[in-house]
Amino acid sequence: MAKVIYSTEANLQDLRLEAAAQEMETGNTTAKYLIGPTETQWNYLLSVMPGILGAVFIYILIKLGLRLHKTRNGTPLKGVPGPWLASCSPLYRFWYAVVKGNFHNDLTDLHRRYGNVVRIAPNEVSIWDPRAVSEIYAHGDRGYAKCDM
Repeated sequence: MAKVIYSTEANLQDLRLEAAAQEMETGNTTAKYLIGPTETQWNYLLSVMPGILGAVFIYILIKLGLRLHKTRNGTPLKGVPGPWLASCSPLYRFWYAVVKGNFHNDLTDLHRRYGNVVRIAPNEVSIWDPRAVSEIYAHGDRGYAKCDM
């Protein structure tokens, strides 16, 4: 008498497991078949994956935004005028100095646009005032350090 099996996914999975179990019982200690997730389990994983990837993407965007905000505003230089990208990343200076090769021209334009003090990186300021040189390079209260020649 023939056994009638309805081909549902659950029955097929049960038959695969029974066949694998019988094969292991016969003394074969190495598994010949890899029993993995069923098609319905794969479908569930694939249906959940966009949500997981979306949540990870949003998390990364939030972390990046907080990091940019901290880099731009969490410093005493936040009041110094300059380009927005220059206040967030050193990529601005890298682009004009290395890639384009004309940082000196761009620095002149920045000083004409923003004034004598310009922020050119998150932790760098360019000063274009000859009167500030003695204050910047002074040593102690005496001004420039001079040698006895």
